[in-house]
Amino acid sequence: MQLRLFVVPVKNMAQAEAEMNPVAPRLEASLAKGLIEFTWPVSAVGYELQATPSLATPSIWQPVGVIPATFGNRWRVVLNPSMEAQYFRLVRP
Repeated sequence: MQLRLFVVPVKNMAQAEAEMNPVAPRLEASLAKGLIEFTWPVSAVGYELQATPSLATPSIWQPVGVIPATFGNRWRVVLNPSMEAQYFRLVRP
């Protein structure tokens, strides 16, 4: 049996949990009043919402250019939908 101890200097517990948890947070999307709202857990510190117009190789992912704001216990980004197809992902750059 192997025991691992992590000592992480952090400012808050949510940041510590995000750094020690390798599972990507769940990205949720909804459409309301003609806007797309993306949310993910506020405990997911350091993640960035990115978009690409195509999933063909090689896909070129770019930040959406909107800084997430906290809304309750979620990060939130609201975008105007474009007429072109867009694919989204949440990554830790």
